[in-house]
Amino acid sequence: MESTASGFVAGVELANRLLGKPPVDFPRETALGALAQYVSNESVVDFQPMNINFGIMPSLGYKVKGKRNKNAELSRRSLELVDTLREKL
Repeated sequence: MESTASGFVAGVELANRLLGKPPVDFPRETALGALAQYVSNESVVDFQPMNINFGIMPSLGYKVKGKRNKNAELSRRSLELVDTLREKL
């Protein structure tokens, strides 16, 4: 999944470059943005390759009871941001 997502980002960025459009900034609150931030962050001392997961996404800033509910809220936030990005593309 992560390699497919990375290929998608590469394709979008190439298309934007060829069309003279600015690069897309996938926010850290999205799975793609969180993973890109993690793999490119020089401050990570003990880097461990990993799959996309909720643990590398920024917190919500408010409490949500239950892991399943918390992950659902993280997903909802991410999907709202992806919808906004999709409109730009």
